[in-house]
Amino acid sequence: MKTIIRNFTSIFRRFVMANLLNILGLSLAFAAFFVIMTQVSYDNGYNKSIKDYRNLYQISMNLERSMGDYTTHFSRPIAEALSQSSPHVKSYGLISQVFNRKFRINEKEYNLQVMLGINDFPKIFEPEIISGNLDRMKEERQIVVTESAAKRMFGSIDVVNKTITLPALTEENPDTEITICAIVKDYPDNTFFYDCCFIGSNENEGNGNNWNYYFYVRLDDAKNVKEVNDLFEKKFIQFFKEKGTTDKDLEGLKINFMPIADTHFSKGGTSSKSSVYLLFCFSILIILIAGVNFMNFTLAETPMRIRSINTQKILGATAAKLKGSLLAEAVFISLIAYALSLIWVVIANDMGLQHLVDASIRLDDQKTLLLLTFLISVTVGLLAGAYPSYYVTSFPPALVLKGSFGLSPKGRILRAILISIQFIISFILIIAVGIMYLQSHYIFTSDYGYDKDMVMVASTTRETRSQPEAVINRMKNISGVEDASFSQFIMSSSNGYMTWGRGTNENDQVGFAVFFVDSHFPNTLGLKIVEGRGFKEGDGDVYMFSESMKKKYPFVKVDEKLNANDFLVVGFFDDLQYASFRQIKDDLPLGLFISSPTGKYKDWGNWRNVLNIRVGKNVDKIAARKEIQKALEEFTPHNDFNVRSMDQVIENNYQHEFLYTKQIVLFSLLAILISIIGVFGLTMFESEYRRKEIGIRKIMGSSTKEILYMFNKRYIYMLIGCFVFAAPVGYLFGHHWLEGFAQQTNISLLVFLVAFLLVTFFTMLTVTFQSWKNANENPINSIKTE
Repeated sequence: MKTIIRNFTSIFRRFVMANLLNILGLSLAFAAFFVIMTQVSYDNGYNKSIKDYRNLYQISMNLERSMGDYTTHFSRPIAEALSQSSPHVKSYGLISQVFNRKFRINEKEYNLQVMLGINDFPKIFEPEIISGNLDRMKEERQIVVTESAAKRMFGSIDVVNKTITLPALTEENPDTEITICAIVKDYPDNTFFYDCCFIGSNENEGNGNNWNYYFYVRLDDAKNVKEVNDLFEKKFIQFFKEKGTTDKDLEGLKINFMPIADTHFSKGGTSSKSSVYLLFCFSILIILIAGVNFMNFTLAETPMRIRSINTQKILGATAAKLKGSLLAEAVFISLIAYALSLIWVVIANDMGLQHLVDASIRLDDQKTLLLLTFLISVTVGLLAGAYPSYYVTSFPPALVLKGSFGLSPKGRILRAILISIQFIISFILIIAVGIMYLQSHYIFTSDYGYDKDMVMVASTTRETRSQPEAVINRMKNISGVEDASFSQFIMSSSNGYMTWGRGTNENDQVGFAVFFVDSHFPNTLGLKIVEGRGFKEGDGDVYMFSESMKKKYPFVKVDEKLNANDFLVVGFFDDLQYASFRQIKDDLPLGLFISSPTGKYKDWGNWRNVLNIRVGKNVDKIAARKEIQKALEEFTPHNDFNVRSMDQVIENNYQHEFLYTKQIVLFSLLAILISIIGVFGLTMFESEYRRKEIGIRKIMGSSTKEILYMFNKRYIYMLIGCFVFAAPVGYLFGHHWLEGFAQQTNISLLVFLVAFLLVTFFTMLTVTFQSWKNANENPINSIKTE
């Protein structure tokens, strides 16, 4: 160990800056790997903490002729019939929605996330029950709460049979007392029902018209999934044929069994497999860049050490002992970088950079990753030291004492190959990031079909829902506010919304997404009417549709009922980007619907979940937001209405994609920094080797400019060759990420040009800066050093 430390300190003192940069680059790579892998581990482990998750599936289906080509929603009767069609189905669960509501205990309010489903639906997930009984969920007004929620509300988990109050949505309705029937252990945050409490109901029993449930089944063994899938398809066809559905209407039917661990990456999921795959690749690439950088430094130091090492051979040291010493020294340096990387991670956490990933980056929470990063650091040290230790001890001592490895063709070629690997990786990362940026820009700057830059949204309370006209009038009294309206959903905030299927045969059968709205909604959003009229005061049980409805179903006409048993269509508006860019625009037409206070949907819950506010073009949005919040507090004092612009809504809808983009941008810049560190060190060593040549060239009349060109020319050729190789790979990386979007941006050649110029600029700047000193040195001093 003393020999290792002595050798390390000796070479370190000679090239302090180069060695510091080497350790810095390596430590940053290890820190980046650790942080990236927390996100990768978080996503790949999604829902895998559920007991026996491999046998648990979410059911979806393709049914092209009615509800669109894909749906995860089922009616209760069909789900129950399918579940009973195979003995391999151990249990099933139906979930209708997840919502956040305020609950009250002794006048103190608590926010709870509630998952609503049929009866004792959580049983399918087999939660760990602390106390109570899930069977009681079949009774009315029962709730299952998590351990953390119980402690937050009551200070203990001894809360079974205690009650909490659910305030009514509107002031006209009474509050509801709900009894806690069970306490369950908290699930990790990478599960889809993290922090959820559960309420069961017995609604829609026998109601085949309400397709509002996510359907989950647990099988006895995953190997039986194909058999059960076939049975489900046969049962589905039989079920609908008994109700008079034709073979043509069931055309294209396919039942899909999606493993619960894959729902995170599914259509409508919260993440993208391609993004996780790219992150993992980036983490490996960053380690590769740093490892190559480390090897390059070790090789570049060889000429300064080769005489010393072979002198030791002459004095009796064996080649094996010398190789072992050099390997141990490389591992020692790598472990120093590993220790420093942990400090960077702690600093990043303390500085609030935790928000860059979904998972915790606290060292105590990631013991497995700590061990993995440690093992990688040892591996990098071994690999980076293996070849140099072999090569530096392979020469006969007499030959070494006469020669120079530093300027030998073999030594230069090897270092050029290593630095080229770094350039290739840097180009790949920048091109991929550029494509991601173009998609983000495309999302924010596309024409959404409505005036999104003039629209703000706010949450509602039972007081504002109970006084819709008073709220709208109050909004209009705010300076700069042009109109306001209520709606069931926020436009452009989700992959999809509630869908309706109407009609009984191919002559009148339609499928569309539907928003419940009021008569002010079209004007508030600035919808462009292309046929018929917009809504007006007093309308009830009427539709407006996007233009794609007319294109897809030509039989739908203005001033006619949608079909014989449905409601009047009053107009068509320009197609909107109402769902996310993950969905094909106009794939499913949008219907806006005003329900009559005395009609079919009069008791269909309170749909006024969102307040939309239209502000003038030149209005100060920040000031308007404050005024809107202040005005709404007149109805519900001290409530945060979360007033926000549509840009904030859209950013939230793509938060995972934007999060991944931020991560990859940050780590790509880090990779480029490590590459530049490598170039800096390499040119420093190379210029040191070539000081005598530089001095002779100066004496022979070469200018500083010519010498700098000599150094830069080699790197320019190298950069061009690396770019030619890296460009198609970077394109494939970026295109793979774009596959998560149904609507994609065009990939501009400018991305490739910027990538080339960026890496070339920093490389040339580094080479020029490092070579300037020797190029301007007195040539007599340079010659004397040899």
